[in-house]
Amino acid sequence: MVDAHSHYFTADTMRSWLSRGRTLESFSNRTKTRTDMTSIELPDENWDAAQRWVDELDRYGVEAMGVMVGSEAYDEFLKTVKRFPGRFIGYANINPAEPDAADKVRKAVQTGGSHKVLFGTDSTFFPRGWRINVLEAQHGACKELVADGVLTDEDVHRIFYGNILKLTGFKPSE
Repeated sequence: MVDAHSHYFTADTMRSWLSRGRTLESFSNRTKTRTDMTSIELPDENWDAAQRWVDELDRYGVEAMGVMVGSEAYDEFLKTVKRFPGRFIGYANINPAEPDAADKVRKAVQTGGSHKVLFGTDSTFFPRGWRINVLEAQHGACKELVADGVLTDEDVHRIFYGNILKLTGFKPSE
């Protein structure tokens, strides 16, 4: 399986958020009220985000993961891709509040096509790690649509595996 949507947070990500007025307390409170997590591990200078994600993906049998990468984490993410070829697909993280968001979305649609349906867990922080509960819920919903004749098993396979690979030309590691 390939997870099409997750996030890549680093110590630089945290510094960027703090410089924009966020506090560790507000971030922890937001995490508790808007996610299924009760705590969060915040990255620091010694944090090896790449290795943590590879270990987590291996734990759940996930071949590769599409990652939303903010500009502050981009350089580190490029090193991650070189360190672990065939494991990570990088995406632009488009903030809809930015003035040029519409242009970024337009470019993304022109590049990838709006007709693509992709599976993604929105995986973010540890200790939550990779979101098996989201996979189970999304896969269950698709199987109900198969039972109703709306989707075929081949459609489900494309949503959870094939579309992201076809869309990006990405080849997971063997």
